Parts: sequence; structure tokens; C-alpha cells
Amino acid sequence: MVNVFDNVARNLQKAGFKVYRNPLPLTYVDDEEECERKWYFATANNALVEIVSDQEKRVWLPSYGCGAWENLKKTDEANQRLWESLGFEVQLLPDFHTFAEHSGAVHCITKYLKRG
Repeated sequence: MVNVFDNVARNLQKAGFKVYRNPLPLTYVDDEEECERKWYFATANNALVEIVSDQEKRVWLPSYGCGAWENLKKTDEANQRLWESLGFEVQLLPDFHTFAEHSGAVHCITKYLKRG
């Protein structure tokens, strides 16, 4: 997958976009009933971003470094640092494995948010 993501980044840069690379670990959950291992990306890229002004920017990031996946805490911290370096206030959304293992993400739950 590294070559695929590198290619996507190069194409975006050629199109004039600035690309920020961040950790994207591949992890899994075991379905004991089905005797099956399901792989998924523990992605913080699918986040909820709010930009009110240059001074008021927030992001809600999925996080994965808890329980059996404590090793992913470093990934969560790296993603948080990246967004903070871009001037965002970061709110980590805890234990997003349940969503990710079912192909869900933050955008899947945003239709339930009311503004105003």
C-alpha cells in the first residue's frame, strides 16, 4: 500500500495540492464466531473539520490507542501533533475501532449533528 499512497500523494502534488503525510496503521479484529480476521485501517484521515476563521479551527479525530491496541496511542499522538501544527484545536474521539471495523468513520455519524 505504501506505493499506492505515494502515487496518490505525487499526483495530488502535481495537481497543486500541499500534501501532509500521517500514520495510517493497518489493524484487525477477530470474529471468533466466524473464525475470521477482519483487517481495516485505523484512520484519522476521516475526521470532522470545522474552520470558523483563521484563528478558530477545530478537528475531531478518531483515535485507536486503547485497550488491546495501546500500541496505536503513538499514532494518535502523531496525528494530533500534525493537526495542531496546522493551527487546529484537536479533540480525540475515543476508541473508534467499533466504527472502523464496520467500515464506518466520523463522516458516517455527522448527519446527526445539529448546527446553530
